[in-house]
Amino acid sequence: MQESRQIPRVSSPKLQQLVQRTPELWQVVVALSLVGAFLALASASSWAHNRRDLLDHLRRAGIDGSHPSALVRVEREGTAHHSRLLTARSLIYDSLARLWQQSDDVDPEQLQREILDRLPIARSLATSALDSDPGSWQALMLIGASTYLERSLNRDRRLYTEAAAWEIPLSKATERAAGHPEPRRLLATAYLETWFGLSDSKQAIAKDLLAQVFRDDLRAFEALLPAWLGLRLSPEETFSVVPENAGAWRILEKGYEEQKRWGMFLTVHGRYLDALESQLEAQRQNAEQRVRLGDFFHGRSRYLQVIAGAPPSQRFAPLVNRVLEAYPPGLHGHSILGPLRAWLDWAIEQGQLGRKPIPPAQLRQLIDAVGELPHAKAALASSLAEDFYQAERFEKLAQPLSQEEWAPYLVVKARASLAENDLAGANEALSLVVGDYRRHPSYLLTELEAARASGDSVRLDIVRAAITQTASRRWSSAQWQRTSKSFLEILPAQSSPGFAFEVPKAPTGGAVIEVFLNGRAVITSPVYRGDVVRVPVAIPADEAHRIEIRFVAGGTIQPGDLWLLDEN
Repeated sequence: MQESRQIPRVSSPKLQQLVQRTPELWQVVVALSLVGAFLALASASSWAHNRRDLLDHLRRAGIDGSHPSALVRVEREGTAHHSRLLTARSLIYDSLARLWQQSDDVDPEQLQREILDRLPIARSLATSALDSDPGSWQALMLIGASTYLERSLNRDRRLYTEAAAWEIPLSKATERAAGHPEPRRLLATAYLETWFGLSDSKQAIAKDLLAQVFRDDLRAFEALLPAWLGLRLSPEETFSVVPENAGAWRILEKGYEEQKRWGMFLTVHGRYLDALESQLEAQRQNAEQRVRLGDFFHGRSRYLQVIAGAPPSQRFAPLVNRVLEAYPPGLHGHSILGPLRAWLDWAIEQGQLGRKPIPPAQLRQLIDAVGELPHAKAALASSLAEDFYQAERFEKLAQPLSQEEWAPYLVVKARASLAENDLAGANEALSLVVGDYRRHPSYLLTELEAARASGDSVRLDIVRAAITQTASRRWSSAQWQRTSKSFLEILPAQSSPGFAFEVPKAPTGGAVIEVFLNGRAVITSPVYRGDVVRVPVAIPADEAHRIEIRFVAGGTIQPGDLWLLDEN
């Protein structure tokens, strides 16, 4: 027992014999253990000191306030290599964010001095990290980024004359990053700034890189677009890096809108609409396939995305009709109600003039999807959808119908009655129309049809006189109705090859408008104050027409007098 207290018990008899026979070895083992513990303690103490230095760098840069999570990550990181990378990354990316998001209350010179103070520190940390891990793409990226940014801010000619200092590390980082987007974005940013210092072959490489960066991330496209447009390249070169995506063309639209380059805006707007139509058709086909395979939940969702993305117009109506025709029964979220209502309103506007771009069956589905409506609007929509039972139900709930809000429904009801040779029903509905709507083109044309059907020559003379009095070749600015758009419903006195209107008020830098006739876009044009906009589109007489102006870019305008063009 005494011996067991003096010599520790070991699991191996051979080891026990070795220790007993060679006490000198045991002393060496103990000594080495003590040295190892001392070195570990010294290393831990040194690492703790280094960590404090890294945290101090971040605090002096104000990153503890802007990105406190960066300090937490450095504090918790267990290796010096990764802590240096984290600190260098925080210093560089915070600098980029502050440069891109400058506010008016920030002194740009002071901000530049602060950033220039921290960039050498970031590069030193990244270089130290690269020494410990020569294969680190992050260290290479941070070395290249800090060098580029420092020379850019200092307007140092070495940004061009010694471009290898930033280009080589960023290029190597891009190669080693295995598809990670960060090095590509930083290299693309540097190429944009030094574009006119690049050789033709290097510019071709830069274009391919930019196209890849923009294709991978539309946010990068939006962030770098001002610099890309600032190069003022040809349209072909500018468009060569734009992803074939409706969202990308939309971003490019906004870029040209900010610069008031309306000619380029019009070109891009056309490409945006083409891309949008193709994209929505692809989504429709995807939804159709999912429904066919029994995935009704995601199929419905994708169908609704098509409706949400399609602007109400004759161009997109066939696509929306196919969606409504194929949409499987089921609920939908409230987020889609806005686009559904917009399409229903557009269909009602066209229906009041006797046009049905949304067929009755699809219109019924649209009404069901929108849900509860005011009684007058619900009856009007139901009548246009040829759901006369529902229309009459809403009518009975709201008796009497002497209010002017019911006039559009009564005219549509009369038109439907005439189509069924129900002259008595048509006359009854028309007799209930009150107020200014009796001078509305749709009322007058329906009353003319009823008068002809009745064979009453006196009634026919009266309505013809009213049409002659209402029909015109010119309409004043006061007759435009203005909401989020401006529209005018006209009854032309004669057929015309087009119309024109004045622009008495427009933004200083001009604006872009889109003019619609009966739901179909006929021109998209930049306009300025004092312009006269000519729209060469056939205007048949004896029909009601709706002219609408939508504000596409640059702000709103106020349309003035409108008149029909003469035959040439």
